[in-house]
Amino acid sequence: MSRSTRRGATAQGQVSFLAPDQAQMLATLGESLRALSLLSPPRPEVAPLRCEVGRVPPPEHTLIVRCPDDLAGWLAPQMEDLAQEQLRVALLNTKNRVLRVVLVYQGTIDSVGIRPADVYRDAVASGAAAIVLLHNHPSGDPTPSAEDATTTRILGQVGALLGVALLDHLVIGRGTWKSLAREGLYRQPGRERGVEQSVEPPQERAA
Repeated sequence: MSRSTRRGATAQGQVSFLAPDQAQMLATLGESLRALSLLSPPRPEVAPLRCEVGRVPPPEHTLIVRCPDDLAGWLAPQMEDLAQEQLRVALLNTKNRVLRVVLVYQGTIDSVGIRPADVYRDAVASGAAAIVLLHNHPSGDPTPSAEDATTTRILGQVGALLGVALLDHLVIGRGTWKSLAREGLYRQPGRERGVEQSVEPPQERAA
């Protein structure tokens, strides 16, 4: 929490003519871009895990995400009984086809400590058009918390600025799961529909 407080104070001090939430977003985006461009390496105390999980099926069976159920049906069984909390990021191409799934954090995940740079680094490096977040609740109850909703909204705004759409955030419980988009807790910035209603994949970016 102290780290978040320091960032907020710095943002407000540097850009006092902005509203506090806009100043925080600007500071967060600046930090994200610095980390993504490797101008400043992650600090040791918050260094994330960097490994690939959830082996992607062969090309002829590669998963295309048309609704939250597609991704949850594949990854929820892998995550529902984990003793520790994990945050995974599914990277998608312009047709919502899964490129790979990356494990970003494991352990006690504090929403305040989730860095957008850690979430988006692999997506930017891979040229992914979109991502879906997944994290599990070891308690077995997949009900999204207020912090889950707030963090997802902020990450969605950062993704929009980076050109990588955050489509949804799935919370995995024991034998069940919740989609923040389906629950009405998240909408893509500038769009009315989440993954479940989305028919068209993200627009291809100009070369």
